[in-house]
Amino acid sequence: MTASLTALVPPAQAKRALGHEQALALFKQALVDGHLAHGWLLTGREGIGKKTLAYQMARLVLGADDHESPAGRRVSAGAHGDLLELAPAEPKGQGRSGPVIKVDDVRAMRQFLRRTPIEAGWRVVIVDGAEHLNLNAANALLKTLEEPPPRTLILLLTAQPGRLLPTVRSRCRTLALRPLSEQAMATLLPGLDQRLLSLAEGSPGQALAMAAPPSLAALERAEALLDPATWQAGAFDRESWQALATMGKDQAQRQLLWRVLGHHMALRARAAAQAGHLAAAAAMAQKATQLRQLQEDAERYNLDPVQALRQGWATLHS
Repeated sequence: MTASLTALVPPAQAKRALGHEQALALFKQALVDGHLAHGWLLTGREGIGKKTLAYQMARLVLGADDHESPAGRRVSAGAHGDLLELAPAEPKGQGRSGPVIKVDDVRAMRQFLRRTPIEAGWRVVIVDGAEHLNLNAANALLKTLEEPPPRTLILLLTAQPGRLLPTVRSRCRTLALRPLSEQAMATLLPGLDQRLLSLAEGSPGQALAMAAPPSLAALERAEALLDPATWQAGAFDRESWQALATMGKDQAQRQLLWRVLGHHMALRARAAAQAGHLAAAAAMAQKATQLRQLQEDAERYNLDPVQALRQGWATLHS
């Protein structure tokens, strides 16, 4: 019923970016034509494979696409001298919350880029979770994007491009990655429960996260709590609200609640479209957009998570 959390090959070791072949082809063509942008922005939902694609792009530039070559092995081992990865870290000290990429991290990146390339003549930086750049870090990165050293490639990965400075986004070529198809998901995660594949909505990383025993138990509670029959019967009583509030206070369980809400809304929209009720389907699609925006605003502006979920519930019935 579940798959091991190690079922996916680590991004640095993956031999292909399944489902993102078209995006990789666009990058490869730009490289062949000699029109490679210094900055690329890879967007798409969490767990969709942005980092896997970024490593495939880095391998092409570094001449390391052969995994068995010396350069290819060094990329797989995280030991290539011309490749650097930045990722957000939890800040230390009281009164701080949430992961962040600090200006010191970007300064270290800029120092790395000023060095003479060791192997392939290029230097590549992968910034995972670029939405976590603080303001000073983002401004420091912007300076590099505006005046990059020769033969420099910077790959920014984010599930929330709206949180990046507009000036940073404008200096990059954007690749908006689509969710994986059901066939691609099944290929990557053979044997995983179909319910999880469906709820993950094209994100193998999210499917595996939900397959972990604690998450799976929470998912079952979320699905029972948000059963569509409850909507139709109007039976969301005080006890149900209390259960929603309890789950909503935990970040991991809160994400599952949002996912189940969105999934049920998508199912309703799909059913309406299949029945020929196009206006109803369009209305549900608009509500789905509102729900995603509400979730993003709640996380971005640190709104009351339980109240945000209540608003999400109201969106379904508005």
